[in-house]
Amino acid sequence: MCLKTNEYISSVIASGKFAKVADLIEFAKSNDHKEAFIIGNSPTLKQITDEQWERVRSGFSIGFNGIPLFENFAPNVWMFEINNFWLSHIAQDIFKSAETRLDCVENFFLIKDTFCTEKNACEAVISFADKIKRAKVAIISKDIFIQGNTFDSAKENYKRLFQCIAQGKVKPDYLVRKRGSVTMGLFLLLIAGFKRINFVGVDLQNKSYFYDNVENNEPHGTEDTKLGMPISDVISAMIQAFNDVSNDKVEVFAASGRLLDKNIAQKLDW
Repeated sequence: MCLKTNEYISSVIASGKFAKVADLIEFAKSNDHKEAFIIGNSPTLKQITDEQWERVRSGFSIGFNGIPLFENFAPNVWMFEINNFWLSHIAQDIFKSAETRLDCVENFFLIKDTFCTEKNACEAVISFADKIKRAKVAIISKDIFIQGNTFDSAKENYKRLFQCIAQGKVKPDYLVRKRGSVTMGLFLLLIAGFKRINFVGVDLQNKSYFYDNVENNEPHGTEDTKLGMPISDVISAMIQAFNDVSNDKVEVFAASGRLLDKNIAQKLDW
């Protein structure tokens, strides 16, 4: 594994001002739900019915970046990555939307991508996290990446890590990732013990998000092989590695998208 961060964020983490990732892991473990949901930002998110949202709310959920713009939904874990996006007008709308739903659900705010060197972006997200901290639990996570440039090498590295965790040799205070935030969310759910994990709005089939006005049907950037191992392959490697180690296998479902097309997940039957 390798660690990426910057001096500004490192000093904030070292200050002890925010909670630790270990607290988030224990929080996830304490939620005795039968299923968990990873909620992406794909345009297909707008097709989910009110009845389906109720099922999501009854489980344990993780949402990313723009999810606060869904006015009637607040996930248990909000995952925000630090980048220049948070200096935009839409970012301010997201912050305001999140603030209005602080009391909707017991939740954590997780700040990631601590290797971002744009100080203004860092300060914008840290300022928001500081405000959130008064009402909810805010965490800034070190960015720790799993290594391996091929499916087999990534799977083997994940397998070793899951073995160490299962044997009690490692008690993580981090969420390992590779390529994208989704893998951090999946890692959390796996080590927290959820046995049914549903991907909703994680299509990986276009570059557009639900709040965009124009759809771009090119594969999502995290699927671009020029930038590294496709995130769908990372997800597959994680699941296979975990199931190789665990006696209690995890089942994975998806509402739509490449995880279904590549037979990585089963079709989610709402």
